[in-house]
Amino acid sequence: MGFSIYDFHNPEEIGTPFAIYGFFNAPFKRWKKWSLNYEIGFGATFNWKSFDPVANKYNIALGAGQSFYIDAGLILNYHINKHFNMETGFSLTHFSNGALKKPNKGLNTIAPKISVKYSFDACPTFSRTEIKPFQQRNEWLISIFAGMKNVIFNDAKINIIEKYEGLNFPVFGFSTVFNRQIGYKSKFGIGISASYNGALNAQVAVDENELEALESPFEDKLQLSIYPSYELVVYKVSLVLQPAFYIYRKKLKNQTPVFHQRIGLKYHINNKLFIGITLRDYKFQVSDFIEWHIGYILK
Repeated sequence: MGFSIYDFHNPEEIGTPFAIYGFFNAPFKRWKKWSLNYEIGFGATFNWKSFDPVANKYNIALGAGQSFYIDAGLILNYHINKHFNMETGFSLTHFSNGALKKPNKGLNTIAPKISVKYSFDACPTFSRTEIKPFQQRNEWLISIFAGMKNVIFNDAKINIIEKYEGLNFPVFGFSTVFNRQIGYKSKFGIGISASYNGALNAQVAVDENELEALESPFEDKLQLSIYPSYELVVYKVSLVLQPAFYIYRKKLKNQTPVFHQRIGLKYHINNKLFIGITLRDYKFQVSDFIEWHIGYILK
């Protein structure tokens, strides 16, 4: 587990956020005293000075006081002695609320690192052991998901505070993935997802200075996408990467790109059940919505 505090040198508009997250650090390659490591972290951040159309109108990066935290890094580690390690490298960090509250351009940072780490317990001595060959196997995952997307209607003639509250629309659907696990750490597969996005082609009316959603055709909100899938497996947790393409949706104005990205975490409750969270975005930086999954595994 980790805790970080960030200073963007603009506390009046950005705030001084802090993050609470879980992370995983492991080597690509280990030598006698050196190792080349990767690190991945997921969590939540708090204490943002969020967007306000009157008091903080220039912060279009974050519309809420909380956000998700995603971090990935590459680290060169040097083992000094049984308690001390020195590290250098860099990390990429993304802050976003997943379109739960607009505006949500998000923030991305790149940070060089140099650090000295002290271990209260002596670092373990590594010894090579024989690991039995992995028996490759297939699995079929079926899951349902739900979420929410916030939409702001800039043309609505209402009080500016009410306008930027926007309206929340439901998102739900199901996905299925066929995986081939080729080793202890990696799964490759192909998947398909069908979703209902209530924010698509959404229309509103104004009633007593409040927005009311109007009914629109059900088929306007349907989407079907296909994607290759990769999972990095760490015991019961998987990091899921899925570059995706829409293969069916109705042509509408101001659509998101056909090519989009899915990145998520999956936790296996047991051999059959799992839960997960997937961020669907596009242009590798703009959040579309978040999917909260529960699923079943067939082997």
